[in-house]
Amino acid sequence: MENETLKHQSALMHSAADCLGIEPHNGGISSQGQYCLSMGRKSAGKLMAYCFARWGWSPSLILFDAALPRLRKGVWIATDIPAARHA
Repeated sequence: MENETLKHQSALMHSAADCLGIEPHNGGISSQGQYCLSMGRKSAGKLMAYCFARWGWSPSLILFDAALPRLRKGVWIATDIPAARHA
């Protein structure tokens, strides 16, 4: 079930990016059970707002994660943190 949610949320992020004409910097990266996209800070804000307005769900803004490549500019956004990591 968790894998289906990951696929669904990553599809929503890509759909929103397409609708807004946003091209993620590095395609996508899977990290610690999350699907992550990098893009400019403004674009990330637009994409997050669009997802919330359209589907009632918004990707998480990743402020710091040592498992992700460091970005010279831009931010990472990601699917929800899997429930297993909350325990």
